[in-house]
Amino acid sequence: MRFLVSWLMCFAFIGRYLLYRIGLGLRPHVDPYVPWATDAIGPLLNVPRRYFLQGQENVPYGRPMIVCGNHSKLDDPLMIYHAGRLATGGKLLLRVMTRIDYFTGFIFENRLVAIVDFFACCGAYSIDRDNVSLSQLKPFLKLLENGEGFIIFPGRTRTRSGVFIEYRDQFTEPGGISFFVHQTQRKRPEVPVAALPVVRTHNPVTKRTSMIIGPPLYLDAAASREALRTFDYDLVIGMSGLVELNLAQAASAALYLWCLHRGNAPLRIADLSHAVRTALAETAHPYVNPEDLADPDRALDQVLRWLARCRCISIDGGTIRPNPRIILGTPPLDTTYKKLNPVKYLANQILHLGEVTAIVEREVLAIG
Repeated sequence: MRFLVSWLMCFAFIGRYLLYRIGLGLRPHVDPYVPWATDAIGPLLNVPRRYFLQGQENVPYGRPMIVCGNHSKLDDPLMIYHAGRLATGGKLLLRVMTRIDYFTGFIFENRLVAIVDFFACCGAYSIDRDNVSLSQLKPFLKLLENGEGFIIFPGRTRTRSGVFIEYRDQFTEPGGISFFVHQTQRKRPEVPVAALPVVRTHNPVTKRTSMIIGPPLYLDAAASREALRTFDYDLVIGMSGLVELNLAQAASAALYLWCLHRGNAPLRIADLSHAVRTALAETAHPYVNPEDLADPDRALDQVLRWLARCRCISIDGGTIRPNPRIILGTPPLDTTYKKLNPVKYLANQILHLGEVTAIVEREVLAIG
């Protein structure tokens, strides 16, 4: 019953917005509707069935914060927002930084709908990332001055290849989180602003989403310009350590390395199993999917069947025959990357975890 009521409340919000657009009502705001929206949208995003949260104790509720997330999928803002709600018992309300130029065309800007304005009603503020102005930044500074928070993606753009931070479109460094922290603390040095890392790992094989909240980072109110730059890089480095390692990533890294060294030579499933089991067991990485540790055989079978459907491999009894044309291919950096080379996409998710990839490479090279 609550699920039905939740959707009715969501439609009520949209109805109020449409009335406002034609001049028959006041401009609505989403805050009173957030609990209902959470209950309505959550099941569509596989929450809570395939949604796992760690680090709730790290959320500094009650003080200004910038929630810094990695960007791997279109629904990341919703997933991060939901993590904050779960971590604080439904108390935390966040705003979101979005791109003003993301939606263009008549369908998004017409008499009934102005998508940027609609997102603003939903708690999002937009910036033009190619030509950002001070007026676009002021709402975020005001939020922090009032003790509130917002979601931002330091990587600036969504990854296509699976790597943790994918610099493209002329971006060469992480977004300046330190700017917002420093400007706010100049006015209110007695109230430190938290930069809270929240990292999502999505496994396309199992549809599992892992959300890991790390300890907040703080910046000295009198920090120098060089300290600000160091803060931004340290934040992203810390975030990269919150990726959850899973068997699909390890198996994909092993298959890529095998294909790189052996081409399309057959690989025994038992040898691949040993390599990925060893990687998951020996790694010092603190975040490993517990489901894969509990039943690696089931997890590997699921991964191999998925890769076979993607035509990356063929399976003949206990042997795998890799497809080098796909596995070693380099797709364009667009939305087709994951579909064209899922092996490299998954391996790229742990490319920055050098200790993990070193174990995988050692085990692959040891296969006779």
